[in-house]
Amino acid sequence: MKKTILRTLIVVFSIIVVFSLRFAYDHEVIRKEETEKYEKNSYDFFLLNNYVIENYDYLSESESGIIYTEDLRLPNDVRDAYNSVNAELASEFSLIYVTKERISYGGIGHNMYVYSRNGKKPTYFYHKGDGVIYDTYKLKDGWYLLRNIAR
Repeated sequence: MKKTILRTLIVVFSIIVVFSLRFAYDHEVIRKEETEKYEKNSYDFFLLNNYVIENYDYLSESESGIIYTEDLRLPNDVRDAYNSVNAELASEFSLIYVTKERISYGGIGHNMYVYSRNGKKPTYFYHKGDGVIYDTYKLKDGWYLLRNIAR
């Protein structure tokens, strides 16, 4: 009886270890791929983010702080940067959320690129208390990718 219990525990523990290692490997692969995408387009992220800060920072004082990207009137260089960033997102890029802590680029899809103004890891997906389950991938220079895993 004790041998059977011990064998069962060893099998269960082995399965847990394998799944944990697989999750860590997958997480690292995604982080590396997304960091490469960010680095490839870092200047475009920089241009777009600076434009949003210079022209829409007042929204950080409002309750919603939402910019619908279809309403953006951008200079040509920033429009090109926007199109480049939009091409890299694996899901819809229709909204920019401006708050005191962060500027988020995404939409209703699975991914959200977040510039953390205070350098801290984001603690929510869309808004505080939204209940979205997501993984966080630290990119570089205060940028993070949030990937919704509940869909």
